[in-house]
Amino acid sequence: MKKFVLFLMVILFPNLVLAQNPTTSEFNTEKISKESIRRIFSTHHQGADFLIQSFLNNNLLNYSPQKDFFYLNKNKFLEPLYQKEYKKIYLLTYMKRIFDYLWNVPISEEYSYFTPRFIDYKQIEKSIKKEDTPLISSSAISFACTSYLIGAEYGWTSVDQTITRLKKICTFFHDLPQEGLHEGFIASVYNLETKKPAKSSHFSILDTANIVIGFMAVKQYLLDKKRSYNEKVYQYNALIATYSQKKFSQKKIRNLTLSVNRLTRLIDMINETTEMINTIYERVNWQSAIHQSFLIKGWNIKHEPIINTLTNKVSIYDSFDGSYLAYITAIGSKTFPISEKIWEKLQRKTEKLPIKNHQKDTLLGGYLPLSSHTYPLCYIDLRDYTYKDSIEYIPNNIHRKLKYTKLKFTDILGWQYFENASKAIGFNQQYVQKLANEFPEKYTTYAIYWGLSNSWSSETIYDTLHPLKKSFPKGSRVSPTATISTIIFNEDEVHKQLERVFNHQHFPENLPFEVLTDYGFVSSFTLSSPIGERESIAQRIDTLEKGAEFLSLENHFTGFVWKLISRDKNINISLKKLGFPIFLLAKTLNDFDKSRRLQKPNLISTILKEESSNLFKHAIQLEGMEYSDYYEIQISSTSDFRNFESYPPLELNKLGYAFLPDFLKAGSYHLRARAIQTKEPLQPNTSYTNAYSEDCKSLWSLPINIKILANPSEPSLSPEDVYLKDIVTTLENIDDKTFLLKKAQRYLTLMEKYNKILSDPDREKKYKNHPLIKENLSPLELLRKKHPKGLLKLEAYIETYRKLQNSSNESLLLEKPSFFQENSSIVYMKNLLEKLIDLNIEKKFITRAQHYILLLKKYSLILCTPSEKLSLFERTQKRLMEKNNHDPLSFLRKKFPKRLEALEQKAFYI
Repeated sequence: MKKFVLFLMVILFPNLVLAQNPTTSEFNTEKISKESIRRIFSTHHQGADFLIQSFLNNNLLNYSPQKDFFYLNKNKFLEPLYQKEYKKIYLLTYMKRIFDYLWNVPISEEYSYFTPRFIDYKQIEKSIKKEDTPLISSSAISFACTSYLIGAEYGWTSVDQTITRLKKICTFFHDLPQEGLHEGFIASVYNLETKKPAKSSHFSILDTANIVIGFMAVKQYLLDKKRSYNEKVYQYNALIATYSQKKFSQKKIRNLTLSVNRLTRLIDMINETTEMINTIYERVNWQSAIHQSFLIKGWNIKHEPIINTLTNKVSIYDSFDGSYLAYITAIGSKTFPISEKIWEKLQRKTEKLPIKNHQKDTLLGGYLPLSSHTYPLCYIDLRDYTYKDSIEYIPNNIHRKLKYTKLKFTDILGWQYFENASKAIGFNQQYVQKLANEFPEKYTTYAIYWGLSNSWSSETIYDTLHPLKKSFPKGSRVSPTATISTIIFNEDEVHKQLERVFNHQHFPENLPFEVLTDYGFVSSFTLSSPIGERESIAQRIDTLEKGAEFLSLENHFTGFVWKLISRDKNINISLKKLGFPIFLLAKTLNDFDKSRRLQKPNLISTILKEESSNLFKHAIQLEGMEYSDYYEIQISSTSDFRNFESYPPLELNKLGYAFLPDFLKAGSYHLRARAIQTKEPLQPNTSYTNAYSEDCKSLWSLPINIKILANPSEPSLSPEDVYLKDIVTTLENIDDKTFLLKKAQRYLTLMEKYNKILSDPDREKKYKNHPLIKENLSPLELLRKKHPKGLLKLEAYIETYRKLQNSSNESLLLEKPSFFQENSSIVYMKNLLEKLIDLNIEKKFITRAQHYILLLKKYSLILCTPSEKLSLFERTQKRLMEKNNHDPLSFLRKKFPKRLEALEQKAFYI
């Protein structure tokens, strides 16, 4: 009935319904979760939680306690306070619109896990028009798959659902019939019903490269999840064994068993999916696509090379354009790599063109549409590296100013492609402004809007818009989606255009539709009279455009997609061959700092039990480097490593640890390590040399001091004794944990007692009923059986302490770890620590202050981490802090009131 009334209104009163253009775009009320806000503001200097409270106080956000969601106050868009942060939240809600399309708009009920190539969104009827035949775009599916990973991280869908959908999509491409492939190359468009290329498609080099690079991002994400799940399975199985021995309630054991079964099922799905991804990449015969020393553009569905209609020759990619992504993936192929020398042969025609403020600069690819510059950079991070040069203190001596030096990310020819793309985007904007200045009546849109790129102008017309076009007959049309995709280059210009569109600046009154829809921007629009059958606002939503927008926005917020691809061995080795200075970055996927900063990895040393035996051994882990293949280690008697000894590379286990060699003698050492990615597996027990020139490495880690008490082969001290003594030694260095130290010392005494029983020659007679003899248990197993909770608490505390300890630099005063923002609690405690040092206070108080800084970082981390990713004890702490509205400092004060007061007395009142 409502639709019928609306239809009558349109027929009878078209001026009222269509011509009345609102002064601003209607922005629907959208839910924003706390986790989403924390993710995009995790590196903000004030801290995400402080910002959330400020937004609420200033009425920028509204909160719904019943649904536990925030809502954007659309009337506050131009408020000066926190305007930059508010714009970020606006972009976050825009991302959510795109994700709703990519995840919730299926091509059909039968193929619900595939997104259509495009839809036509009828704004008046609020309806969606799809193609009659279920056709998918391979490149669009690649971008959509990567978007699903991001959506799972924001909590917009579950990880389980994401893994399930990704497996189904990979299965489709993996199981394509013979006629659906050409030498492993994928077609640009497929018919889902026949699993064959569509009649209008071709076997495409560039679409294959897009599928490969998108699936590489998926693979790295899944491998990271697999490591996390393996660790949880390891922990849960240990708990199940402990609870079974102590006869805990069956409900606890049953719940843990269900969790293990679920994680095991997910691990199996991940293994299957990553194997399919490897097959999809490795079966592509890139060498068969070489013609006249270059990659061809593809083959038609009859498997004949595509012919250039102008030259009547085979179409090839012989010039530098968006096809460089295909060259990178082809050079990095494990099975059919092409020569890196082709890269140097690509034609790179440069021109002197106006980039900014009409000043000319040398530019490569100025004539290309925006998509040719932005699409490859949605995946591959070609920004310059930065590294710390020096540290200077500003007068108040509280905050520190870090100076960074750039390491240019150039290829063998000296080209900086990210900088060049930034210039090309600037020229794209300058070019349309020049047209508007010279022909103001003809190019009305270009007076304030820009964005020349490939886009839809109607349901049937697809325009190729780019600068320096010889003729421009298609009107002053721009692509708002392409403009959004440039946000990684120039955030301010994108925000200006967003505000203009939002406020309908210069929009004529007769525009029938909105540029902004429930699924984001339409493909293109013009403020001039459309030419031919083109529409003023093309109501088409293109999946490839939406995917590029989504990935660009996420890279702008966190660099997440860049981090995924920077972990991939094939892409890294390919870039290394092309002369780019590749370093493995020590960043976890939960590190939302989007900068490309070179930092020495943090090295963690611990003692673990080997899977292949019951021995406890020294193990090391480089934080954020679990995706590498090997750790190279150097050991020295001095911290400066002037004299050191190198050892064969250590292979990582499934938890991301490497065990130190058994032949290290007892003693104290300085140890450092670096991560390595190798093209081929290294031979066991061979020394690593620089002969492996194609391998990719990280920086050397910060050195740590390790004490090896004895070799497991020595009978004087068992590995279990080493394990427990290491815990005692660590606790002795922590001033505020004397009760845990006493417990650990008591456990060590019990271990000595058990060892004495086992060393007795007559133990079979004297202690035949003792659990050590009767149940054939080791001392540590018996200790764990008798004191499961106490020992688990000790181990959990030590693990947390070591991670926090290693997240700091050698000098706690001089360097700020990138993972933690300098919130007010930490700044206060560091200021207090500086006062203690300046006053030359006793060492125990300085040690206590340093420990409190670690605890504050821990509490900050707990507050910013989703509950499901925390241990039981950490979840309890988080609930207490949130329930009583504690920040990290007030929570610390509640736990240690007298000790903290004593520190403050020493620092401020002496």
